[in-house]
Amino acid sequence: MFSPTLLPFPQIVTPRLVLRQLTEADVPQIFFMRSDPGMMQHVKRPPHQSYEESLAFITMINNNVDENRGLTWGICQHGQKEIMGTIAIWRFDNENYRGEVGYQLMPQWQGKGYMTEAMHHVIAFALNTLKLHTLVGHTDPENHASHKVLRSNGFRQEAHTRQDYLFEGVFYDTISFGLVLPEWELTGTKIAAQ
Repeated sequence: MFSPTLLPFPQIVTPRLVLRQLTEADVPQIFFMRSDPGMMQHVKRPPHQSYEESLAFITMINNNVDENRGLTWGICQHGQKEIMGTIAIWRFDNENYRGEVGYQLMPQWQGKGYMTEAMHHVIAFALNTLKLHTLVGHTDPENHASHKVLRSNGFRQEAHTRQDYLFEGVFYDTISFGLVLPEWELTGTKIAAQ
């Protein structure tokens, strides 16, 4: 059975990015990402109403690390402290060696390949270091940029589930993507996790 040890927190360095643990200093960026209507367009969750709510969110995320239930990294450019987004592996299914990926990137950084780069290294960490076998990503059918990030990292669309998610009285569809270890190894995109 999958039984991860997530401490000490694994910082990941890529050619352009540092993926690091979130701290209280990240509250303004987390608040923006979790409250801005454009950022939340494809995230069917209530928006944050205050910095206190964003701080509680960071605390919950870091508790998940302490309890080996998930990892969320803040994404920074080299030499910068302010995060430009987040990326996570969470919702572990320990019996089946499966985890879910999730991510957000601020608008000014989108379309520059940053999330694809971060995802590539997080996948390598998840499959090579944590020894997960399967990663999944669940997306809004209209979130084409998210689909592109997943596909460019070897994920395949596996399902389009109709009206499976209820939010604020409306049922929404979900498109699910998956990546399994044997496919990752065969694609030629396997890299050493840093």
